[in-house]
Amino acid sequence: MNPMWQFEEYVKSGIVKTQAPDFSRANALKRDAEQTLQFLKSIIEKIGITEQNATTIIKMSYDLLMDMIRAKMLQKGFHARGEGAHEATVAYLRVLQYREQDVQFADQMRKARHWIMYYGKHYDKGYAEKAVQFLEKVYPQLK
Repeated sequence: MNPMWQFEEYVKSGIVKTQAPDFSRANALKRDAEQTLQFLKSIIEKIGITEQNATTIIKMSYDLLMDMIRAKMLQKGFHARGEGAHEATVAYLRVLQYREQDVQFADQMRKARHWIMYYGKHYDKGYAEKAVQFLEKVYPQLK
């Protein structure tokens, strides 16, 4: 996987397109993310984070994060599509003035999800706990 560019480079390359702000789609993404967050919380409350569900929790945490960033992008008239779209979406955290450390962790989660989805990699409970802690930190700010 290639290193992540600055967000503006994704716009210049055409991976990110500009469009009219889409508040309806942004609100739908936020609504779906909130429902998924409540479901994730109930799993953690009732079952906890285990070695058996760690990979699923990482995927859910990443998807929630991406939905909230996409919602912010749509509100500003940006839409990422195709190869590089996930990287561009993570890079948008820089536009939102997140610390580089947080951008890098979000990118690490992106890579973890990629390995889960395409190579069947499993992650342990410890990494899932870090992903949830990160989500708990950034989700309220993205809301």
